[in-house]
Amino acid sequence: MMMKAKLDNMKAEELLKRYEAGERSFYNLKLEKADLRGAKLVEADMRRANLAGADLRKANLTGADLGRADLRGANLRGATLTRANLAGADLTNADLSSAKLVETNMVQANLSAALLFEADLFMANLTEAILAGANLTKAILIGAILVEAILVASILVRVNLTEADLRGANLLEVDLTDTDLTVAKLKGLVMPNGSIYH
Repeated sequence: MMMKAKLDNMKAEELLKRYEAGERSFYNLKLEKADLRGAKLVEADMRRANLAGADLRKANLTGADLGRADLRGANLRGATLTRANLAGADLTNADLSSAKLVETNMVQANLSAALLFEADLFMANLTEAILAGANLTKAILIGAILVEAILVASILVRVNLTEADLRGANLLEVDLTDTDLTVAKLKGLVMPNGSIYH
């Protein structure tokens, strides 16, 4: 219980100091609107952390566990989240422009209205993720798994979806201008016009 209280009241500086000292477990951390620009938190355990509105621009979160974390409105521009766990995380209205999300686990993550402009989602797992209204202009989604993902009214202009798995995904009202769907798996996909791909 004492540890929880410490995490509830922790400041960004203390988090970084404790990380540098070798601590990696920050489960249930509460640091909304914290300034963590450029922070190095590789493989940190921040499951269920509250980082809503936090500034994580260019932070290195490679391999970090952010499962079910609250990252609503967080600024993750240029952040590195390669092989991180964001399963079930809430990234509504988050800015992930130019973020590196290579092989990142984003199963059932909520990315509604998120900005993913030029984000690198190579081989990322977005199974059942919600991307309604998200902007993925020029994003790289080569080999990404988007099975049953909800992309209603999202922007997929000039996106590379080569070899992506979009089976059962919902692309109703999606802008697919200049999008590359070469060798993509599309069975059961709900097309922008409402038709189902067979």
